[in-house]
Amino acid sequence: MTELFDKWSQNDPKKLARKTDPGTSHIAAVNVSQGGKLSAQRRAMLKCVIENPDLTAAEMELLDGVGRGVPSRRLIELVRAGLIEVSGKRPSKTNGNVMQTYRVVKGVTI
Repeated sequence: MTELFDKWSQNDPKKLARKTDPGTSHIAAVNVSQGGKLSAQRRAMLKCVIENPDLTAAEMELLDGVGRGVPSRRLIELVRAGLIEVSGKRPSKTNGNVMQTYRVVKGVTI
């Protein structure tokens, strides 16, 4: 699993921002992909989902060490990579909005 995660986590900044996004998004994509920050955020979110299954992205933002906006960006990437899955939908305890919840795919570890 670690080899798969390491290979997958080496992303091209061009894939993190759409062509139609403003210039600030492209700058942010370069910044997050350099120096291992992107990989570290993905690992942190995977660990968060393993330790706290069935939370919404908004609920994960309230946990220590999880930055604002990070879950919303990284959870979809982890779903696309096949490491986590959507486990359901329910009102978030933070704002009452119906949101997706996430859990790790069986057999995935850090």
